[in-house]
Amino acid sequence: MLQPRRVTANPSVDVSYSDAATGARQIKLLGLSGTYVQMLTENMPNLRGAALPYSLGFVPGPWMQSIQVSKGAASVKNGYESITGQINLEFLKPQATDGIRANAYLDSDIKAEANLDGSVHLNERLSTATLLHFENRQTEHDGNGDGFMDMPRIRQYNIMHRWAYVSPLWISQLSMRLLRDERTGGQSNAHTGSPDAEL
Repeated sequence: MLQPRRVTANPSVDVSYSDAATGARQIKLLGLSGTYVQMLTENMPNLRGAALPYSLGFVPGPWMQSIQVSKGAASVKNGYESITGQINLEFLKPQATDGIRANAYLDSDIKAEANLDGSVHLNERLSTATLLHFENRQTEHDGNGDGFMDMPRIRQYNIMHRWAYVSPLWISQLSMRLLRDERTGGQSNAHTGSPDAEL
């Protein structure tokens, strides 16, 4: 006798690589793809359109203070574009950090990352912070030997400068950000230069 299958919805947030050629990661909420998830940066809609598949790669981990995930239909006070939920990213606040921090990372695939952030409290109300991130992976990774890179070559420069003014009556924030992301995918140089590639 056949037993009926029970279908359950997975309430978790899934992050997976959806495109090996570009290295894009896809966010799934409630089983639906990331195009239905609204990405927010400090409660402001951000990372839309062509930037959406790379949205997590554009936010360096050391910059994050917190992440809030709202599953299902969320409030429209932050935006109307969410169907399956909203993900809000909070960056380090100038008034909540002090001093200079730095870290570096290097893995077996020669992917290098460097982060530097520092903040200065100009007085008891005015603070400023600068956040720097550099990411570089220029080696070609072709694990299955099919002549196509499994992950793209990446070089990213990410800079953010923030100001915060906090008084008993007013809170004001200003931030400027510069992002340059270079990705090269497709055929590996070894495959392109082989005699078989010219046939």
